[in-house]
Amino acid sequence: MTRRTCTGGDHRPPPAGGACACGMVTRIPARRADPTVAVRELLAQSLDGAPDPTQAADRLLAALAAAGLAVGPGARVRLPA
Repeated sequence: MTRRTCTGGDHRPPPAGGACACGMVTRIPARRADPTVAVRELLAQSLDGAPDPTQAADRLLAALAAAGLAVGPGARVRLPA
């Protein structure tokens, strides 16, 4: 494979992963994790002292949702003005 220079420093790897034409950028495609599971597990870890951390995380997520905070895939944080 011949190495080339990327124009303007615009290093674009192939969509399936790998390196750009000059060999500078390397990416490995990975499956996206379900963000709701990740948030729930993170909360459960932070509530480790609770009798049931998973149940405490569920209650905390429900309270955040009731307060108007969108928690879930594609949710965006909107700060009050």
